Order: sequence, then C-alpha cells, then structure tokens
Amino acid sequence: MPDPDGIAIARSSDGGRNWSAPARVNPDLAVAAFTPSVAVAEDGTVGVSYYDVRDDRAEDLDHFLAAAFLATSPDGGATFSEERLTPPFDLRTARIIDDEGDYFLGDYQALAASTTRFVPLFTAPVAPGDPTDVFVRPLP
Repeated sequence: MPDPDGIAIARSSDGGRNWSAPARVNPDLAVAAFTPSVAVAEDGTVGVSYYDVRDDRAEDLDHFLAAAFLATSPDGGATFSEERLTPPFDLRTARIIDDEGDYFLGDYQALAASTTRFVPLFTAPVAPGDPTDVFVRPLP
C-alpha cells in the first residue's frame, strides 16, 4: 500500500536558488493530508492550513471523517505545531466532482497572515444539506 498524501514545505533564503530539505507539516504520517494554504506572518512565523482524515476509522463505513487544521512554525518552517480548526465532519456530504467519486470542498480555502495572527478561510460541510459552508476563523 502506498504512503498516504502528506504536506511538506521547503524554504529558501537566497531567492530560490537553493532550498532546504522538505519539512513535514502534518504530524500523522499514516493518514492523508490535503489542500494546504500557506502564509507567513511579519515575524517570520509560517502558517499552513490543511485538512486530514486522522479521525476516520476504515471499519466505520457510515462516514468518512475529515477535519481542518492550522500548523504554525516560529522557526521558519523547520518544525510545526498544530491546532484543530473544526471538529470531524463527514467528507461524504461534500460535492462529488467526477465519475471516480472524488469529494470536493470547493475552491474557497486560503490563509492570510496579519501582524499578530493567522486568518484561515476554509470550507466544511457541517450544515445539513449544504456541502460547502465557508468559515473564517482569526487565530492569535
């Protein structure tokens, strides 16, 4: 079985001529992480928002759980800590975008950095009958 998709980030301090080794952003190597957005605060803290499926259990066929997260790195992307942005939600309630049954949360994911905090914009199908609720959550 192939490794699940994950999120990694590399950095350059010379305009892109040389790059660091990639640093893993999402901490759980055993589950898929997807749809990252990246921003850098004025103090150099790197933020990455993303979704992952760590709450899902393969044996539970009644749902496919995902959640949104924000990982931050005060050391320029060398190490990350994270916080959960949403409770687990059933990804199967999102729109299906192709004949293969891939779920689509929409094109409305972004991450902005202000002087003192990150402001993630993300979607999650949490309201019954609405597969793409859009949220903004300023974080300290």
